[in-house]
Amino acid sequence: MNEIIVKCKYLNKIPLQLIEKVQPRELSSQDLAFIQLIDSYASHYKSIEVLIKNNTYSSISIITRVLFEHYIYIKYLLEADTETRAKKFLFHARYERGKIYENIYLDNDRGSEIRKEFNLNYEEIQKFVKETNYMQEKEEFIIEYKKILQNKRNWYNHSGNINNFAKLCEYLNESILYEILYQSWSLDVHVRGNKNFNLKNIDSNNAYLELIEYDPIETDLIIKSVQRLTIDIVRMIYEKYKMKNELALFNINLKYKADDIIKKRK
Repeated sequence: MNEIIVKCKYLNKIPLQLIEKVQPRELSSQDLAFIQLIDSYASHYKSIEVLIKNNTYSSISIITRVLFEHYIYIKYLLEADTETRAKKFLFHARYERGKIYENIYLDNDRGSEIRKEFNLNYEEIQKFVKETNYMQEKEEFIIEYKKILQNKRNWYNHSGNINNFAKLCEYLNESILYEILYQSWSLDVHVRGNKNFNLKNIDSNNAYLELIEYDPIETDLIIKSVQRLTIDIVRMIYEKYKMKNELALFNINLKYKADDIIKKRK
């Protein structure tokens, strides 16, 4: 049975620890960005924890891709000019959410299809938009959004040369992890999860797919990679906010857990 060293409880503690650390000042853009990213990372990581506990690995590579994205974004924010980058990240996230809301209330065929699919009342949506002054706030937000992102498509494209996620990973010297955790498993996301299939009986009238065992090497690589990402994230955040006691305790618990796993395997 595979085991994970870092439990989700460590990740769940960080947002509150971060808030307590910066008090009494107000949360900055970077504080909010890290809280959002870590909270989202923890929720996905919990899913992997549950899958491993139940020896179910069919979706683990899909979730790992999402975790890797979070890891890269956190590393990018910490790399330089953190407050400005965090503000761009937050504005971009709000902009993407806004596009979803817009599709729901727009008075066109697309909006009508979405509302019908989810049984949403158009009059109630319009009332909400009017009462919350959404349209005016949206226009003001778009102006600020374009100003902050300087008309660049990707929020992380500070140099003008980071046009996609692959380029961002290259910029952060994480191309190898990108190939292993992101690009190599893109087929998994769209087709097979973490399962392997063999085609049996080539006769077109009787051909069928046979499910074979999970690849233990691939599964082990995924779990080890997730552990590395998680450990790095916890350490990076603790170091960023100078949480020396929390970092020391985390490292002690990490060593204890690792030693315990080694003993069990002997």
